Amino acid sequence: MQKSRRGCIISIVGVAILIVLLVWVVPAINRYGFCRNWWLHDTLWAHFYWQCTCGPEFEQSLFQDDVEIVVSACRSPQEVSMSTNGQYMIVTLLEDDQNISYVTELTTGQERPWPYINFTSQSTLDGFWTENLFLLSLGTQGTIKLIDVTDLTELSLTVSTAPTLETSFELEIPEEMLQAMKESNRVIVHRTEPAILILADDPKRPSAKNYLLQYQNHPLLKENMNELLTENEIAFQTLTRGGSNIESFYTLISYNGLFYDSTGGIYTSGGKKVTEIGEVTGPGYQPITIGWAPDNSGVYYHLLYDYGWLAGGGLLSKNLVPGPIIKLNVPQAYR
Repeated sequence: MQKSRRGCIISIVGVAILIVLLVWVVPAINRYGFCRNWWLHDTLWAHFYWQCTCGPEFEQSLFQDDVEIVVSACRSPQEVSMSTNGQYMIVTLLEDDQNISYVTELTTGQERPWPYINFTSQSTLDGFWTENLFLLSLGTQGTIKLIDVTDLTELSLTVSTAPTLETSFELEIPEEMLQAMKESNRVIVHRTEPAILILADDPKRPSAKNYLLQYQNHPLLKENMNELLTENEIAFQTLTRGGSNIESFYTLISYNGLFYDSTGGIYTSGGKKVTEIGEVTGPGYQPITIGWAPDNSGVYYHLLYDYGWLAGGGLLSKNLVPGPIIKLNVPQAYR
């Protein structure tokens, strides 16, 4: 009877030890080795569960030498938008189950809170850039603000929607704005938005008159806007995302015209590949181009990681989750 009881106790202790080994000790050893790239570095589930416990050096080690991590995947970047001159970036992060946004000066890495949010779409980035000025649609009674991201100053802005004829798409410019265009040396046409921004010589001056002229979105309007401004002898510039002078979502030309990016690689203007993101140890990814650095030293991307069913999708489904924001640097030999 005593032997049977003793054997039972030994069995229980043995099971308990085995459970401790399986639940705590073995995973701890595996994580320790994973974080030091000793083993499991190609295992998808290990990256999904442990990557953010290993520190920034481990995340950087997943990429080749030309890649620089700007915002860690562990901060869960949700949205990102870059100024048209490549100097500033607004990034929305998921912190404590809330979207929190920051303005980052890319030359210094300085971060400041971005206080604006569109409560209709729950987006902090409903808007578009003009150099370091950000036109923000807040979605509350059609409110549009013009923000200088260098110091978060709100500039004066008069907004008008130009009438259009649905059949011919003829455009009209209100007389007040037409006069302002003729007097301004900064008339800016946005390709991505059917709008014209007219800035005063000193747009931050309290008495300055800045205007935004919006049109209905239609492919014919882009050409008509340019023709209308030319007919009225108004000098204007056209802006798109950082570095681009062609209308392509996946290709951006550098500011100096010597390079372009295409789906995660940098090429010379003659088509020679100089570098690429390449394979990332662990998850697959989809690169989203953000824009060129202002000194043409590289391209910023937001990577979306594919963890498959581990992230909640089916085994064969693409279930993309936010990865890091990176900079792919042009090799020194080409600078």
